[in-house]
Amino acid sequence: MASIGIFSCREPIDITVPDTEKKIVLNGLINPDSTVKIHLSKSISILEKDDNITFLKNAVVKIYENNTYKETLQYDTNGYYRGSVYPQIGKNYKITAEYSPLYAVDAETEILANPTISEINAEPVFHSETQTWYDSETGEPFDTTINTLNQIQINITLSDPPNQTNYYLLTFSANLAQYIYYPPDYIPVFIGYKMTSLYYDANNLNWENQFYTRDLVGYVFNDNLFDGSDYSINASVQPNSYYSGGYAESDNTLDKIYVNLHAITEDFYQYVLSYSKYQNIEGNPLAEPVNIRSNVNNGFGFFSGYSTKTDSVIINYPNNK
Repeated sequence: MASIGIFSCREPIDITVPDTEKKIVLNGLINPDSTVKIHLSKSISILEKDDNITFLKNAVVKIYENNTYKETLQYDTNGYYRGSVYPQIGKNYKITAEYSPLYAVDAETEILANPTISEINAEPVFHSETQTWYDSETGEPFDTTINTLNQIQINITLSDPPNQTNYYLLTFSANLAQYIYYPPDYIPVFIGYKMTSLYYDANNLNWENQFYTRDLVGYVFNDNLFDGSDYSINASVQPNSYYSGGYAESDNTLDKIYVNLHAITEDFYQYVLSYSKYQNIEGNPLAEPVNIRSNVNNGFGFFSGYSTKTDSVIINYPNNK
């Protein structure tokens, strides 16, 4: 229900949006490295607030592999359903979700073959600062140089299969120290390490093709300009990650950076482009409307698969940390 206040001598009007006019919103990204996880919620109307989202708790969610039933996903929390199936390369997957009185929805995707990374070159960039320290026994001063990791310049070359349109997502990640801030002093408390995507810039990737989730941060692109040949990307990777969900994740003394090249579907690629266009016109009443790409039948959302080729870069510091 949404209340609209009209500034006149009339009373505010309450407008009830019936569930029969709403749809299931299904979102999920699956890959061979983890079990299937799907998120379900109920769509909201233009008369409702953006934060008035209802998670669907008692839905029946099933996963099929090459049209063969595999399992029914179990509800976890906050609208997430999880299963035990690990998707496999070369196979198709279909997800179905039922939640009365809303229309049942379904969506399909495939897991493509791993992409190929043919070469990686990296050059860390450090900030050097000379500090005066004192000998613990004699008290004599001495100078030492502290090298802090500023960024990592990485050149990655991929080998693209010929005679087909291929779509990619490039991400970088690191095992970062994780802290949480507890009130009232909000002093950071170390709680462990977490594999986290790192931000980066790349001159030959379109900034409008950025993709962001809690687990993946990067750019999508296709092979229209280099079909069947090698292609190099120069990326400037930032060693500090982002603040999310009450946790602070940062570390400027990284020992290793992971390079992740993902083979994604056309649906994945088109979704990112449509969502980027939607964000660029949001709040502009003169812009033409943009529909966010969805491959969910009878509902809204996005369901896709991807596979990943991962390599790593060791960071060698000029002096011991």
